[in-house]
Amino acid sequence: MEQKYKRLLSTKELAQYLGSTENSLRSLKSQGKIPSQWTVNIGRSVRYDLQEVDKWIESKKEANKTNILTGWSI
Repeated sequence: MEQKYKRLLSTKELAQYLGSTENSLRSLKSQGKIPSQWTVNIGRSVRYDLQEVDKWIESKKEANKTNILTGWSI
């Protein structure tokens, strides 16, 4: 059975990775603006799945390329 390595980041680590702040991420999470597939709850701690975050970023890049090519802007 193949097991994929998943990197789980703390809020602080994800904020650094995204060039954001912990407070911004907490606020987005409380507003329901962070995709649920990003998060993994471990007890009272929240961790973020780096693979899911990266997939979301790539999908946004592709959407932007498509919108630019068709004359739409986001």
